[in-house]
Amino acid sequence: LSIELLNAGGPGIGHDQLEVSGQASLGGELVVSLDPGFEPEVGQSFVIVDAGSLFDTFTTVVLPDCCTWELHYDFPANGQLSLEALDVPVSLDELAASAGDLLVFPNPARDLLQIDLSPWSGKAIELSVVNLQGMQLWKRSIDHAPTGTFSAPIDLPAGPYRVVVRQDDRRWSAAWAVVR
Repeated sequence: LSIELLNAGGPGIGHDQLEVSGQASLGGELVVSLDPGFEPEVGQSFVIVDAGSLFDTFTTVVLPDCCTWELHYDFPANGQLSLEALDVPVSLDELAASAGDLLVFPNPARDLLQIDLSPWSGKAIELSVVNLQGMQLWKRSIDHAPTGTFSAPIDLPAGPYRVVVRQDDRRWSAAWAVVR
């Protein structure tokens, strides 16, 4: 499936969208490209598949290099597959400042994710780990973030990932690696 994201407008105008009246069985390759000159905004989301329900996932996902992406497979709840821009670093200084807000350790890790949640103490947040194709591999909602370190066992293959903290409409992310 090839999807192009354009500068303005909704599905069918500003970006391609596959519509299926029944169940969409996903598989194979998803390739997403950007219209020349288009840079998505942080938090901008695109529904790229809208079906009665979704089955399975794409085996290969190719996404634009401009930013970190997260694919949301919302099945079977609403049958939509959406793509969200998590962060779009404009400069190396911005990238360093963004990563400085979120402390993830050890980095690299083997089987334990630890995050300093002090900046979000007492607040409702959502934690997630996404791979470089934007697929969410782990998610945890916390009603009242603790002061200090949050720890969770993680069983992921060796490789690079992004850890994402969401609070309301704000997002922070940091690079994180797993070694075996």
